[in-house]
Amino acid sequence: MGHRRDAARGTYLRLGLGELAATVVFSVVGVFVVAPRIPSSQPAWWFALIPLLLILAQGGAYWLFARRWVTIAPMPAGLASVYRAFRTVDAILLLVGSSASSCGGQPRGVPRCS
Repeated sequence: MGHRRDAARGTYLRLGLGELAATVVFSVVGVFVVAPRIPSSQPAWWFALIPLLLILAQGGAYWLFARRWVTIAPMPAGLASVYRAFRTVDAILLLVGSSASSCGGQPRGVPRCS
């Protein structure tokens, strides 16, 4: 059982750190590479990027938290409630972000969505 748990904990560590690293990379590229190249009056980029960053950070935190209970017990009830709430909030953020990005990111001279 110890070897199996150690292997799972190692996998969860890599998954968690990978998601957190992706959060950092998307943040840096978004802020320092993409944002300077788009007009500041078009918030579509931020409506697309912020939900992605939040969801990646939540995922990274989940995998790191899960290292504590993997192969021993189910997720603690309080944390499970938090992640259930995240599912709802994430869905709303993605809906808002997708509608804002699809209607707010047109080039100049192209009419906006109504």
